[in-house]
Amino acid sequence: MSRATRIRITALTALSTLLTLLPASSSWAQSDGGNYPSRAVRIVIPFPPGSSDAVARLLSQRLAETMGQPFVIENRAGASGVIGTDTVAKAQPDGYTLLFPTCAFPISAVGFSKLPYDSVRDFEPVARVTNSPMVLVANPKLAANSVTELIALAKSKPGVLNYASNGAGSITSLAMVQLMSMTNTKITDIPYKGAGPSLVALMAGEVQVMIAPLGAVLQYVRAGRLKALAMASGKRSPQVPDLPTLAESGVPGFDATCWYGVLAPRGTPERVINTLNRQILAALATPDFNTQLTSMGLEPAPSSPAQLGDYIKAEIARWGKAFKDSGADLITP
Repeated sequence: MSRATRIRITALTALSTLLTLLPASSSWAQSDGGNYPSRAVRIVIPFPPGSSDAVARLLSQRLAETMGQPFVIENRAGASGVIGTDTVAKAQPDGYTLLFPTCAFPISAVGFSKLPYDSVRDFEPVARVTNSPMVLVANPKLAANSVTELIALAKSKPGVLNYASNGAGSITSLAMVQLMSMTNTKITDIPYKGAGPSLVALMAGEVQVMIAPLGAVLQYVRAGRLKALAMASGKRSPQVPDLPTLAESGVPGFDATCWYGVLAPRGTPERVINTLNRQILAALATPDFNTQLTSMGLEPAPSSPAQLGDYIKAEIARWGKAFKDSGADLITP
């Protein structure tokens, strides 16, 4: 065999080997984020259309613009968010099915008797997107104009004052349970079906206080139909900068904040997670995106994947204690 023939055979063998490996290499690159996204991405909201949709749609539009593929919102409601969340937990971990969780996510982890997924183990954190600050508000006729006065009033009349909530196990209920536990007070929970009826009852004087999202009550506070006693979230809000927090008002360590974020199924490649995180943080850094969030009473809350993971674990611990203190029965999904 001539030297030229041997060279040709060696070259053909090498080419054949390369062609055999190419599909696997290409598939690996795509699954690991190299060509991500190459088709539409689904963002599952585990609740009916509502407040979280507005944030998710703003984000999906921005991601579609910057990443060149559609990001499609899908509402998969049922069982207080369990059905949609489980759909994502069991989805292919390729970055094409994502979850848009809210503060209900860690509450579900402690409030349900059994879940078909593990809230920590079965998801990869991607990014925290926004906070929805909470505020302690009261009926204008309540004989308390500060947190100190409210605590004194509640202690003088145990169980006589009422607070509105969106039902046992909701953040509006658990936040008040947390407040009562930290101040050794007793205020009676009056549950309503949603924020709308709760606020109507509060303004009508059927109940005296409530911890509610700032975006939902700010217009009523400014109109004098409600009075704000303190921010329930851990820091002051730029929208009401003179309003102190509960932590500043004699309840150190208090923090009740709702939030929105993005999770992916466990096993989603790290490069896909990092690509999504970079794009989400870039969106949050743009002035127009920030303006739109502020108009809804929200605050940008960018995070790394690790920071979101740690935050969710801390929230599970926080609301687990509040749920235990509430004495509520575990929910059967």
